[in-house]
Amino acid sequence: MAKSEGALRRSLGPATSSDAALDAAVRSEQARKISDGLPRTLAGHAISSVVVGLLMLQQLPFEMVAAWFGVVCVVLAVRLWAVRRPSILAAIEADPDRVLRLTTIGGVVGGVVWGVVPFVVTKADSFASDSFAIFMLNGVTAGAVVMATAHAATGLAFATVVLGALMGALLARGGLPHLGFAGCVGIFLLMLAKSATAAEATFREAMRLKHEKGRLADSLADARDRAQSAIDDLEHQALVDALTGLSNRNAFNLQLSRELAQALADGQSVAVLLIDVDHFKMINDTLGHGAGDDLLVEFGRRLRRTVREADVVARLGGDEFAIMVSGGDLDRLVPDLANRLLDVIAAPVEIASRSTQVGASIGVAVFPRDARAHDDLLACADMALYQSKDMGRRRWSAFDPVLALRARTRRELELDLREAIAADRLEFHFQPQVSIRDGQVVGFETLLRWNHPERGWVPPPAVIAAAHAEHLAASVTRKALESAADLLEWLAANGHASIRVAVNISPRDLSSYAFSDLVEEVITGRQFAPGRLEIEITEDVMLDPATSGRQFAHLDRLGIALAVDDFGVGYSSLAYLRDLNIASVKIDRRFVTNIVLDEGDRVLVQAIRSVGDSLGIQLVAEGVETQEQLAMLRQLGCDIAQGFLFAPALPREAALDWLGSYVASHRGQRRGEPGRPADA
Repeated sequence: MAKSEGALRRSLGPATSSDAALDAAVRSEQARKISDGLPRTLAGHAISSVVVGLLMLQQLPFEMVAAWFGVVCVVLAVRLWAVRRPSILAAIEADPDRVLRLTTIGGVVGGVVWGVVPFVVTKADSFASDSFAIFMLNGVTAGAVVMATAHAATGLAFATVVLGALMGALLARGGLPHLGFAGCVGIFLLMLAKSATAAEATFREAMRLKHEKGRLADSLADARDRAQSAIDDLEHQALVDALTGLSNRNAFNLQLSRELAQALADGQSVAVLLIDVDHFKMINDTLGHGAGDDLLVEFGRRLRRTVREADVVARLGGDEFAIMVSGGDLDRLVPDLANRLLDVIAAPVEIASRSTQVGASIGVAVFPRDARAHDDLLACADMALYQSKDMGRRRWSAFDPVLALRARTRRELELDLREAIAADRLEFHFQPQVSIRDGQVVGFETLLRWNHPERGWVPPPAVIAAAHAEHLAASVTRKALESAADLLEWLAANGHASIRVAVNISPRDLSSYAFSDLVEEVITGRQFAPGRLEIEITEDVMLDPATSGRQFAHLDRLGIALAVDDFGVGYSSLAYLRDLNIASVKIDRRFVTNIVLDEGDRVLVQAIRSVGDSLGIQLVAEGVETQEQLAMLRQLGCDIAQGFLFAPALPREAALDWLGSYVASHRGQRRGEPGRPADA
């Protein structure tokens, strides 16, 4: 047992403060064992005292024996009360040493009372009387020691006093027989002491092993509980979005897979709604990421409050959420839910101590009508979501097979674009810009063209979207900048150094790659003034001032001019016109088309003209197709015109031919009345 305990101790590691707690627990076990066994021990003493009292009547008067018996009973009662009273029982755990001291003292007191017996009984000159006394007292002390195996001191305190008195009485009698009896009693006492000590050690070992096993079991149970808690935490983290408390992508996919399997078996339908927060990046950039997180939390709450209890709401990541709806009559339920979601989301929300209104775009796909597989259903909902974005956001769209065809076509276009760039099949055409005041050619705009071998001319927005999807935007922009730089060098070398050439960029160009570094790389070493290169930006670029501001500052250091394209149709703010080095703003063609007849368009152009005059910015009108439009723009004070009235976008060589023809024909025209050359 000791070997097992030693191995266990080694497994538990070096001694620590917990060993003191273990020793205290063992002492409590000793105190409890002694306390529980004391009533039986004292009962045995009471019976033995009756027998011994009868023997003592042969030597002493009844009164003295009765007095002794009375003292014995009082001592027994006091010993029982002292150890078994409630306060001492309560101290077994808190202060076991106190209990053990009381039982030891009780053993001494009891031994003193019984110590009288040998001096009375052994006075009789009778071998039988001596033998009986020795037998009785040895039996009483042996019983006391046996009953106190848990704590040797308690039993030995009684036995030592009683047997010591017996040896004293025998030695006082003198004679060889009595000396022999005394020696035997002494040997018996030593044997009792050795046995009691060994018994206590065995008891303590057993109790220590019991508690160490219990401690080990508790430790293992605690480790198991902590491991289970960690597993539960990991499962929670794996299935719950930490920010919103909603299901995360993993949980949503698991629930969707189970729901689709059940719906297939039951012949039911399942709808998936994918939801994106409109312009979330702008909120993050302008109000801070903390405000963005607060918005996502509130967004999730609103979704959860709007759906049914059985519906699943999840945050898939970023600002993308999903809802799964199952059951019958989804053709009625889903449109109603989508419309309610749009209304609930559009309600103002308090973010960063300011009231903010956000919108959302929603895409819907239904199993099994739109798709029968998990991934296909999500893909259909995603296509519907992007349809909502393309249609202007803050709306919902249901999946239509036409969307899949468009997506397939778009993907094929993306793959073909990579090959077209490698084969240098992208073209860049140039549309002239003419001064309304004197008819001089003042610039060209660089416009992307791609003549696909199978699809024909691909719209430029589709080319740009494909370029960003395939991470080819930087390559396309480089080719545009190089084409513009080549034209600028030719113009500078052929007497047209004052003509500017503009290149369009999108907001994604500024966030996708280091656009300003690319510009610097392209123009370095070129033979033209950097200010002749003009970068056309849209107003939406200013939605990300942190990114755009750094790049515009770099362009300003390079001396590059900036122009604002499609002014008045996007994120309009006079602040950036003042803060940036804007050379010109372009009025979108939609305000030019009806400018002769539409008073509202004329008022808008006049307002923009006033702003331009105040800030020293030129006004460029796009989409000019008639002399009437040109005349009205001149009357309204516009500076530059661009459109089919002069020329469409032309390949470089054709554009240079047009320039030569226009300059030659313009020399003979009246100043201030520009027009197209006859062959344009």
